Amino acid sequence: MEIITSLPKDCLVLILSRTSPKDVIRSSAVSKNFCSISQYDAVWENFLPSDYNEIISQSCTPFPQFTSKKNLFLHLCHTPIYLHNYTQKCYTLGARALEIAWGKGDTPYYWDFVSIPESRFPEVARLNNVCWLEIKGKLHAKKLSPHTTYGAFFVFKIQFSDDTGFETPVETTVLEVDEDDEGPPRNNSNDMIVKSFYLKPMPLRAAFVGKMPVERGDGWMEVDMGRYHVGDIDSISERAVIEMTLWEVKAGNIKQGLLVHSIDLRPLD
Repeated sequence: MEIITSLPKDCLVLILSRTSPKDVIRSSAVSKNFCSISQYDAVWENFLPSDYNEIISQSCTPFPQFTSKKNLFLHLCHTPIYLHNYTQKCYTLGARALEIAWGKGDTPYYWDFVSIPESRFPEVARLNNVCWLEIKGKLHAKKLSPHTTYGAFFVFKIQFSDDTGFETPVETTVLEVDEDDEGPPRNNSNDMIVKSFYLKPMPLRAAFVGKMPVERGDGWMEVDMGRYHVGDIDSISERAVIEMTLWEVKAGNIKQGLLVHSIDLRPLD
């Protein structure tokens, strides 16, 4: 510990900025030096969106001034910003908000949660060893913008040095269900659209067109799970839930090396 705390402050700032907000707060209890470094703007600015100044400038309500980036970050975590000329809502369900079979965090042999610098969330889910892959996200339909078509996107990465089992495509659905329902049986729903994708990029072949993941500008991959159209908000039941599911349970092979970031709901109109 003495070796670490004796490093130049610039090195300590860089180290902490590559961790997560939770790790930075924990480090402040290690020593007086870490406590001081953990307050630096250069540390907390790394956790803010790169365009946060532009976002704040478009707030339609007075935005408070903060003397530190840490206080700004904590404020943004708990207080939404309402923007001018932005009428459609977007939602992101981080890995901790998803229902992952065998992935509650108490069975690290199957799944665990890890912090990585390139994630906007403190933790992502890491697949270590499962045959039954099933990931589900849920959101009440009334939280979305009316008269808007949404796309649901599964956001992930494959650890290519340690991956196996992704030669078989996964399947996805986006459904509206009752909040206490598990959704209709997958094989008996006439109006259910099931899509299939390869999570791991495959050699370019005609059969794979439209079934490959897309790389985003932030380095994560995503697949389009499906669509959901929101009509008149008053006609939507309070119990209506959008259920977004990704699964592969037929092959029976061991799967590992998947990092799950989130499921995003974005307006397409």
